[in-house]
Amino acid sequence: FEYFSEDPLLTGRIASAQIKGLEKHGVTATIKHFCANNRETNRRYMDSIVSERALREIYLKGFEIAIKEGKARSVMSVYNMINGCFGTSNYELNTIILHDQWGYTGLLMTDWWAFIQETSGNPFNHGNREHSLMARAQCDVYMVCPHVEREALDATDTYENLKSGRTDLITRAELQRNAANILRFAMHTPAMDAVMGNKPTVRHIDCPFADDTIEAKVDVYFDIDKDPVIKIDVDTSDGKDYVFGITTDKHGLYTCEVVASSELSPLAQLPVTAYYTSIPMRVLAFTGTDGEVVTKETEIGLLNKHSIFRLHFGKRGLKLHELRFTFKAGVDEIKFEDM
Repeated sequence: FEYFSEDPLLTGRIASAQIKGLEKHGVTATIKHFCANNRETNRRYMDSIVSERALREIYLKGFEIAIKEGKARSVMSVYNMINGCFGTSNYELNTIILHDQWGYTGLLMTDWWAFIQETSGNPFNHGNREHSLMARAQCDVYMVCPHVEREALDATDTYENLKSGRTDLITRAELQRNAANILRFAMHTPAMDAVMGNKPTVRHIDCPFADDTIEAKVDVYFDIDKDPVIKIDVDTSDGKDYVFGITTDKHGLYTCEVVASSELSPLAQLPVTAYYTSIPMRVLAFTGTDGEVVTKETEIGLLNKHSIFRLHFGKRGLKLHELRFTFKAGVDEIKFEDM
């Protein structure tokens, strides 16, 4: 369900206020689920049979207000069908109403691993490979794809239909339109600012987490001047923390390689938050690796002889192997924003 209220006016006004508040600070919200997602039980398989009047007056109105008044830039579709058509591939809903009638110009994504089309006649066996239908309906991004490299193009039917000239299913122009929606959204994000070299100015006024403290005992210090490779074998269950110290007489900017693996599939999301002297500095976004050992690289400034680090594990399933520190630049050679 996940709605603010059954009242569409109240829902729209609350959503608009939250979107405006987030936008003031450079981020935005994804409003969901578009639309008629009225229950959790079997929500991936249900078909919401709704009259046009009920859709317009009740189920769509909150979204319309959030888009027209709140200027929403990101929308998530639904798992369920609406009048026999899955929301991810519903052209009338996603293109005619959302884009054409409401003037929406932002990003539309699926819910995680949503179905796109009933393919077998079995109400519990639907397809999610028919990305041509999804793209034609102007649902821009399928969430979540474990592989996005060119070699994985044949995982869905879009590239296949494009190469074979199946313009009855998808055209290059429709894909260009979807790409424009994605890029238009990306152009107004902090990520784009970073690419353009416009890094934000950070002011530390007061810590909103002052009362959210943990008791952390440092049991071990690693001297990276003697050995820059730290072997790690710790409990990485949900919510667990690993606290350790680093000692060095060589102060400056370091490259830190985090080596890890996971037996989970690439769809699993395994965030690790790195704290430096109790301040959250980085989130390392690991995914499942099917057992393969992978390396993520980040940079960190070590400006004191002794530094305290805490790794917080958001989800179980990640196995840490080691940390590798490489000196990159001395204190006199770096700028604060590099860290």
